[in-house]
Amino acid sequence: MDDTTHRRFNPLTGRWVLVSPGRVRRPWHGGQDAPVLPSPAAHDPHCDLCPGNRRAGGARNPDYRGTYVFTNDFPALRPAPNPTPPPGPGHIVEDLPLPSRPSASISPSAAPAGSTTGSVPAPGVVARKALLAASDSPGTSDSPAASGSLGTSDSPGTSDGAAGREGVAGVDRVARAGDVPAVDPTGSGLLRSAPAHGTCRVICFGPDHGRGLVDMSHAEVRAVVETWAAQDAELSRRWRWVQIFENRGTAMGASNLHPHGQVWACDALPDEAAAEDTHQREHYARSGRSLLLDYIRAETAAAERIVLDEEDWLVVVPYWAMWPFETLLLPRRPVTRLAELDDTQRSGLAHVLGRLLTGYDALFDYPFPFSMGWHGAPGPHPTVTRVGAAERPETVWQLHAHVYPPLLRSPTIRKHVVGYEMFAEPARDMTPEDAAGRLRTVMSSSWDSAVTLPPSGLTMAQVAALSNASPGPVRLP
Repeated sequence: MDDTTHRRFNPLTGRWVLVSPGRVRRPWHGGQDAPVLPSPAAHDPHCDLCPGNRRAGGARNPDYRGTYVFTNDFPALRPAPNPTPPPGPGHIVEDLPLPSRPSASISPSAAPAGSTTGSVPAPGVVARKALLAASDSPGTSDSPAASGSLGTSDSPGTSDGAAGREGVAGVDRVARAGDVPAVDPTGSGLLRSAPAHGTCRVICFGPDHGRGLVDMSHAEVRAVVETWAAQDAELSRRWRWVQIFENRGTAMGASNLHPHGQVWACDALPDEAAAEDTHQREHYARSGRSLLLDYIRAETAAAERIVLDEEDWLVVVPYWAMWPFETLLLPRRPVTRLAELDDTQRSGLAHVLGRLLTGYDALFDYPFPFSMGWHGAPGPHPTVTRVGAAERPETVWQLHAHVYPPLLRSPTIRKHVVGYEMFAEPARDMTPEDAAGRLRTVMSSSWDSAVTLPPSGLTMAQVAALSNASPGPVRLP
């Protein structure tokens, strides 16, 4: 089956992916991206994220030495200015102050040791908080629900009804330009909208402009993991969904090359999260087991798509992967979100991230662009329960991270989601098993950035070129 065209089902989202092995070998005379290498400079005086620099929004960064978190100067989401919109099922409404500018500081207790935070709105005083006792499944919308109407004219048309004619309640009606459906912000008409509130923050991984996660030591990556967990713990007390992610490289739309990620929190369950929530709930209702823990068992038994297999973490190219070298990071023991990871799991995550990202860069001897995002159980979560992972029972949700790299054949040729994939369904040109095998060959058996990685995010070939030395293979202990 792997040598013939077939479709694969994604049980997390309920969608299918077309797999067409061999298309990766087709001649390529199309566009190629110009490689963009990270700067080797430790500090860029023009960078909005470097310590001590003034950002475009006017605020000046402190002289931070660890991770640094601040409210995005140009946020896609803002807290609600008032609780006027009526709550729908499962919708949380909070009366929170809308800051005129992001200047308040996050509480020190929410930040891990060695991190710096600033310009993050304080939790504030909640004047009204309503959580309706309704299902968390996406079948019940987080949007306000009320009746709506479709505005149409009853005047007779001059058309013979061949085109543009609709049957409404058994009566032929001609759709006219003047029959515009009314925009119904609270109802169930065709044109619907709903308020969207939340907050957006930037997470600088460290002060060095030229050192990303792949270049950091285990302790430095662990500090980033701690910051992710702290942000999840704080924001999930208030918001329905907390999305932590990193876009690495200009190919993934990064507007600033200083190593950083983002966290967006919102009061609704986004579509991708809602699909995963639905299918994990359905699987748990049928089996009494976690969908992703069952998937770990299946992948461990098959062993053909595993990229990294460690005591606390498993990394695979998913059976249903859409992107050429897509991976899925999974904790082996039950845990629903980042804030609940225990010390062993956090340390293991720092290690597996180092190994995975080093392997990605080694695949094409180039800093691999990707989007990486964490998915955990939807909130709100009033408290954080950190118990030993062995003591947790299997539940509906299992924490996981998706890594979506766009590169297909080389640093200059990437996958394009166009044509059939835009209008029908996603497709891929090599099997996930092939991709996993290629990644396994470049994964190091250990990871210690102080020993195994060149400085400033450069590959060994680039470092050799800069020093006029002959490039040699990367020697890992």
